[in-house]
Amino acid sequence: MSSPTPQATATAPQSSRPPGAGPARRRRALSVRPSLLDAALLGALVVAATCLYTFYALKIGSFQPDEWYYMELARYIAGHFPAGLWQEGIYWRGIQRIDQLVLAAPFALLRGASVYEAAHVIQALLYASAAIPVWLLARAAGLSRWARALAAAIVLLAPWAIVSTSFLAEGAAYPAYAWVLYTTWLAARGPTRRRELLALLALAAAAFSRTALLGIAPILPLAVLWQQWRWELRGLRWRARIAALPRALWSRAPIVTAIALLGLAALLLSLTNLMPGGGLGALTGSYGLPQRSALSGLLGRYAYYLSRMALGTGVIALPLGLAWALRALVRPREGGGHALAAVCVLGVGVVLLSLVQAGQDERYVLYGAAPIALAFAAELQAQWRRSPAPGRRAALARALGLGLAAAFAIAVLADVSWPPAEAEYDFFAYPAATFYARAVGTRLASVHVGASAFLVVVVAVAAVAWLLAGIVRRMTRPAAVLAAAATLLLCATELVYSLQKFTTGPAAIADGAEPEARSWLERVVRPGTRVAAVGIGLGAGHEYVPIWHTTEFWNTAIDEGVAFRPWEVPPVPFGAEGRLLAVQSPSGRLSIVPQTTTEAGHTPPVPRYLLLSRQDMNPYGFVATPVANDPVLPLSLVRLSQPARLQWSLSGTSPEGFMSPRGPAIATVYRDALAGGARCASFQLIAPVTYNGPTFPGSWPYVVSAGAGQTVRGRLAAQQTRQIEVRLLPRAMAGGGLARVTVRVHGSARYVNGKIVSARLAGFEAHACARRR
Repeated sequence: MSSPTPQATATAPQSSRPPGAGPARRRRALSVRPSLLDAALLGALVVAATCLYTFYALKIGSFQPDEWYYMELARYIAGHFPAGLWQEGIYWRGIQRIDQLVLAAPFALLRGASVYEAAHVIQALLYASAAIPVWLLARAAGLSRWARALAAAIVLLAPWAIVSTSFLAEGAAYPAYAWVLYTTWLAARGPTRRRELLALLALAAAAFSRTALLGIAPILPLAVLWQQWRWELRGLRWRARIAALPRALWSRAPIVTAIALLGLAALLLSLTNLMPGGGLGALTGSYGLPQRSALSGLLGRYAYYLSRMALGTGVIALPLGLAWALRALVRPREGGGHALAAVCVLGVGVVLLSLVQAGQDERYVLYGAAPIALAFAAELQAQWRRSPAPGRRAALARALGLGLAAAFAIAVLADVSWPPAEAEYDFFAYPAATFYARAVGTRLASVHVGASAFLVVVVAVAAVAWLLAGIVRRMTRPAAVLAAAATLLLCATELVYSLQKFTTGPAAIADGAEPEARSWLERVVRPGTRVAAVGIGLGAGHEYVPIWHTTEFWNTAIDEGVAFRPWEVPPVPFGAEGRLLAVQSPSGRLSIVPQTTTEAGHTPPVPRYLLLSRQDMNPYGFVATPVANDPVLPLSLVRLSQPARLQWSLSGTSPEGFMSPRGPAIATVYRDALAGGARCASFQLIAPVTYNGPTFPGSWPYVVSAGAGQTVRGRLAAQQTRQIEVRLLPRAMAGGGLARVTVRVHGSARYVNGKIVSARLAGFEAHACARRR
């Protein structure tokens, strides 16, 4: 640790001054610009972390549902800015917007795989930028340069940094929370109108980054209140202090005080359902407002979250940081240290408050890394500067505080739960706990020691050693260096272990799954070309939703969806149009159905490129040229011939191609497909796999009729596929002719999904009849 910095000296105790004296001097101390070395060290940390996160992020070839949702929002904002930021109906998660707004830039400027590569870099840089407000806060509070670097490094190396490889909201929410800590400290330590507004702006940015961070709003008024009560009014007796507190709050922090009172009133009105417009629930979206729960259950959840915070920050950072915070709050020696301790304690407390309805994923507790790292760095600096022969009273107070903090850490770690060893995504969801459960716990099992018992021993031994090191003159500084090095090494090991396991396991790029390969549409169509996802057959069913989502995630070329009838889940991105197709009879020409009376006569043309389900039971025969296939998914891109038209269409079958037991399947072959001599239709009849097994007794009779005596009869046995071919005889009608083929199969069975079905009709084609020899 280095010698005291100028700002540390400037914020020294002012016991000779009346309470609250010296605000001008304090503001000057807080406004000192950082040195060139500070900027170089901080920049190196941010750049190194960004490179590390990006290196692993570019190895990922998969995504989670929330990532798909956030990237869809980013794409929508890019195409509908700025009105798209407030579009109702697509923002299910309340007010959070900032991360999606930032990620909209790659969609607006790039296309194809470059969008996702740029987005990964942005996410990594955003997450790494959390070190900046942590560094600034540590510096303003009087921590030395190396103590600041330690706090910033722990913030960046905590294993939860694995979320920086994703497109989740934490990329922006993590630094936003850190800025809340810094601006709250400024407003509490030396309140001015400007600092109050900055703190409120930081809180708003945090809430707009992640809706759940609305729960951290109390940190600002509570920190100001605590600082005024415990430090600024410290020279007054209790009764005089109580009487002076309202005036001090209103005179020194009027904006925060007024906002806090308004916020409290709004919360009470919302909880009692008296607030119009949906109350605060209109801000939280699907997150909802916290509900009252059993205290025992709530305490158990908080113990779980605190245990995760301890594991992710190197185990000993939590008890040592808490010991320092207790001393700084109970016996404050200077205002900056007291404000820092209050902000750190409240910082962890409001994170817990925001987690009342959260799940168990560790990314929900990653925010605790910042206050724990700051308090831990402050304790190490205090150890570095500690007098080798403290007074008996000070030594007793230090031992008591350290004992209470260690007991608290042991209590939350003794009953810690561990994720199951078989879930591969645990490396992402529970990086800290998974490291101890697998990398540490499996090795301890050979000596019959559990991971929880091991952690309890580590905390107990570390607390005793730390206490003794503060007494022995030559051990104070080596102990601080050893604690810092061990914590950094452990955090870095947890992070790299989780990143390596995750990016080479469930999220690994498989053959053909690289972003460059998955963004295949961008390589085969020109920029600005309309590509429509077609919701027909299986492509219109729920089974295809993951396929459409995956394709839309990697490809920015899909900008609309078309189908012949309304479908439940349109295969289109947010904001893209879902249009209905109409087919003219007998020509088979395709057109877009007008959606409004004003569109009649000037509806857009049918898209030239269609993305189809690559299956053999598609119910429509587009006149098109194959262009390319998805390298992984069963999708094909085709280019429609002009004018757009169908050869044939099929009705009376399910999306899977099954006929109903009593109804016929009818194929309509249009005029343009009947030109050029004798034409025939061919297809397959396939017996279903039944519910009770692959067979059914006997056989099913079938009849295929094409009119005018063109009839084919036969029987379909279990596990059988029949190839059928009939000659088409066009029927004369206005505008040309068309032909119809009627297929009936007299039999039914319970399919594997429980549906009662008949045979499946697949591979329908209209073609020139083969010449008979």
